Amino acid sequence: MKTLPLALAFFLAGTASAAVIVVDVQGGGDYTQIQPAVNAAQDGDTILIKHLPPNYLYGPFTINDKSLTLVAEKNAYVETYHQDILLPWVYNEIKNLNSTRAVTIRGIEGSFKLSDCQGSVRFEDCATFGKPGWADGEWGYGADAIPGLLISSCSKVSFVHATIAGADGGWATGPWYNICTDPAPGLIAGGATVALYHCTVTGGHGHLGCPDAPPIQQTGSTILAYDATNIGLRDLTGSSPLRRGEQGQIRIDCEQGDYVLLLLSLHPGFLHFPGVTGTLLLDAPFSGVFLLGTLPAPGLSIPVAFNDIPSIGVAAFDVPFQVGYITPQGTGIVGPLTVMTLLDPQF
Repeated sequence: MKTLPLALAFFLAGTASAAVIVVDVQGGGDYTQIQPAVNAAQDGDTILIKHLPPNYLYGPFTINDKSLTLVAEKNAYVETYHQDILLPWVYNEIKNLNSTRAVTIRGIEGSFKLSDCQGSVRFEDCATFGKPGWADGEWGYGADAIPGLLISSCSKVSFVHATIAGADGGWATGPWYNICTDPAPGLIAGGATVALYHCTVTGGHGHLGCPDAPPIQQTGSTILAYDATNIGLRDLTGSSPLRRGEQGQIRIDCEQGDYVLLLLSLHPGFLHFPGVTGTLLLDAPFSGVFLLGTLPAPGLSIPVAFNDIPSIGVAAFDVPFQVGYITPQGTGIVGPLTVMTLLDPQF
């Protein structure tokens, strides 16, 4: 079995230390909503979001030019949306992110609007959704669907294991009118560069005379989609968040004969290489480059435990891994990214 010097890797990653702010809608944390936690956070902080039980609501939030990690607790259901769909639609917003900053979102569902971000925005294990359209067949009017993901003027956006769903249009028949309203795409992008790793993107359905919406509507954008059609079953997942003493794993999926590298870097990037499929979402300097060698299909699970990590006096830090492959034919493939958040046991 392959081994990995994870204690060293996480120790090196500890330079990216941060405070932890806990959000629990039931009152068991520092705040009951995400927005006050974002307001209080400093660059580099981690916001840990607890499970959302029935009859509770996490409202929308805005991140304006801050480097933050927002991560849902393990196995937690965390959804953000407007509590009344008859009111104007409210997005979670990430905006004005300068080139030195990065935002990581993991395990959160909702609608998102990204604008004017030159820094990196990374989504993992997330879902986006929009507002369905509606129609009134008696009076002959209605409203078009609203997309759940808008990205404009952003150069380094990535989604890994995300579901990006459009919204259906409305329709109605009545004594005077048969009416339909337009559905919404899953993603509308303008002036953006977006990498999608193993994501499901769908457009909303139209009814009556209204056609279905496309999965992606783009203007002046580059959408880089990596899935089974071009990188095969090659994949990477990592347990997050983890406390010292908890057990987790890194799972690498590959195809027969792949030579595998695991990369660790605290520096987000968005790089392409001639002749290589995939986007490198990390940048030099690298804290670790682990040569795992030729792996048997379907892949490898690496146990992760933090009992042996020395106490370095930090509340939390992120460890971003990305996997690389060299196929038996000599082709290079850059696979998905996973960001593992290590927490102090007190959280």
